[in-house]
Amino acid sequence: MFKKSICLILIFIIAFSSFKVYATSDMPSSWAEEEVNKSIKYNLITEKTNSQFQSNITREVFCELIVKFYESLTKDFEDISDNPFNDTTNIKVLKAYNLGITNGISSTEFGPNRYITREEAATLLSRAIYQAKQKSYLYNENKGESIGFWDLSDISNWAILGVNEMAKEGYIEGTDSGHFYPKYYITIEESLALVVRVYESLSLEYKITKTGVIHGGGLIEGYDKTNSLEAVQKSISEGGRILEIDFNYTRDGELACIHKWMNYYAPDYIEDYEPLSLYKFKKAKIFNRFTPLDLDDLMNIMEENEGTYLVTDIKDDNIEALKLISSKYPQMIDRIIPQAYSKAEVPIIKELGYKNIILTFYNMPYTEVMQTSALVDFAKENNLFAFTFSYELANERFINELKKSNILLLTHTISTLEEQEIYRGLGVNGFYTDIVVMN
Repeated sequence: MFKKSICLILIFIIAFSSFKVYATSDMPSSWAEEEVNKSIKYNLITEKTNSQFQSNITREVFCELIVKFYESLTKDFEDISDNPFNDTTNIKVLKAYNLGITNGISSTEFGPNRYITREEAATLLSRAIYQAKQKSYLYNENKGESIGFWDLSDISNWAILGVNEMAKEGYIEGTDSGHFYPKYYITIEESLALVVRVYESLSLEYKITKTGVIHGGGLIEGYDKTNSLEAVQKSISEGGRILEIDFNYTRDGELACIHKWMNYYAPDYIEDYEPLSLYKFKKAKIFNRFTPLDLDDLMNIMEENEGTYLVTDIKDDNIEALKLISSKYPQMIDRIIPQAYSKAEVPIIKELGYKNIILTFYNMPYTEVMQTSALVDFAKENNLFAFTFSYELANERFINELKKSNILLLTHTISTLEEQEIYRGLGVNGFYTDIVVMN
């Protein structure tokens, strides 16, 4: 019996050596293993959801998980501690309550140790998505069709809207018989699987690691860095969601989507280093064949394609251009990822309201880039979204030092899956790419 137990322990260690080693009683179900491992990879798992996976989850533990999910999406780590309850002081529960994600079971009781039901879990997660402003249509009572569960009448009136939206998005499903079983309790592993599914759908980080940052709008007919209508439309149609676009000022102070004011990019229209007026630029053709875009055109495309994001590459007066963009399109600011070209630019960009800031190294002094410990400290102090650097810098030692920042590490420009796998093996998280490469 002793030898048999040792053998079982060894099997568990080998099977889960790349992630967490679980005790036998803590093992997730076979169907949930991948989702649990993903929750660890995405840093969504909490201390109390890291064991007893097949046990029912309590209201307190589910709120801790949902708040971590919310913080991963919004980077809002500020605690809110106003407390109307006499049975909990849990700071994450109070944050969920103050954000409108959860309610108490009465005006003075939260019921932290009560198990949470399927309809409650769906409702709380839908509210978290709404608060994160990732899906503005949630809680729009006039949108979409009603759900088709056979036990629809068993869903509480207060839960129908949340369950409905989560089901329409494919985040929750019924059984083979078409039942939802709203009053059944949900387990820890089911909760992790649900949160992972939504996170992968909404998370900016996941989209970048999945499809990359599409460089200059993407490759079109063999041409790169066109920043053109045709390139952007092609990239979006192929699944690209993070578009890196170059901006330069026109002669009359508008933002044009063009890599440089060089004859090379529009031989029949542009003289080297001579900006066009916006009117003349819109009449031109990039490489004498593609339709040029300006800032307004690009914002219209993004509004028509929910889930797309813009990474800015502003060639002249970055701060002034970002001021213009934030003042003209405040409703789009959460979908714009500005690149900062120096440490000094970062606090200024934050003051403009941008949340997800990339510090790119290509204009920084080499000596400063090599001071990796200082860069790591700066990233943590300023809650940076990512570092971007050339593939020429992407060696194992450099990457291992930057990984201590716990932010995305992106390199440019890598446009084949084979090359990406090489750099991914070194620890790079994502890539600027000319072609939409689905990982």
